[in-house]
Amino acid sequence: RRYLEREETAEGRKLLAVAELRRRNVPAATAAIDRALQLAKDPEPDLLRLEATVRGRAGDHPGVLRALDRLARESGELRPAETLLYATALYSTGRRTAGRALLEEQLAAATPAVGVLVEFARREATREPERARGYLDHVLAANPDHAVALHLLAQLDFAAGRPHEALARIDEVARAGPLSVPLILLRAQILAATQDWTRAEEAARRAFAASPELPGAPELLT
Repeated sequence: RRYLEREETAEGRKLLAVAELRRRNVPAATAAIDRALQLAKDPEPDLLRLEATVRGRAGDHPGVLRALDRLARESGELRPAETLLYATALYSTGRRTAGRALLEEQLAAATPAVGVLVEFARREATREPERARGYLDHVLAANPDHAVALHLLAQLDFAAGRPHEALARIDEVARAGPLSVPLILLRAQILAATQDWTRAEEAARRAFAASPELPGAPELLT
């Protein structure tokens, strides 16, 4: 910040955006990247990559697409991680067919990235549950504590009518650290489905207290 007080530059604002992201201060990171782009006459690819990351953290999916489109024009192609981010943004803006096509391209690689396997399961599990399960099992074979993969498998088990297996998955996540609010809510829903009303209400109250705007918890408490 002292450097910025002396001389405001695009590079300085870029570094500030990185620092704010590390602090999880997404609004400040967004303001910093916006100013960096204003100051940069000809943005470097790294600045456009950072812009896409910041827009993604902010939930600005159209902004992600704009940043990555510009990056592709400037650099000629997107890196695998950027292609995955692009696919995610396409799904989030209602362009599932295009998003899936990008995921399928990456899944055709000899060794697809873990993020691609997980994202396919997240987006396509309801349409292709067994394929999604296979990808998640592959992820967990290499990383048994992968919290997102365990969460998605718990959802698949619950949807397939295997609530006790789903609860066991959630217990695995809990052993590795605190549960996320969506996972606490999923636990509440599963417990309610098994008529374990006391524990279901307890979990629903925890989810509601942590995130009152999250759909699902109030319904379990009425």
